[in-house]
Amino acid sequence: MNADWEFLTHLRDAGRAKASQWLAANFQHLAKQSSTDFELYL
Repeated sequence: MNADWEFLTHLRDAGRAKASQWLAANFQHLAKQSSTDFELYL
């Protein structure tokens, strides 16, 4: 377990970058269609 501040801020920044990528690719689908194929899990 790494509680080093630089590591935690790296994780935060990486998460924000991925969220921005996801929003750029899926924003137009919000409240209109699923971004996940739940049939894969059933």
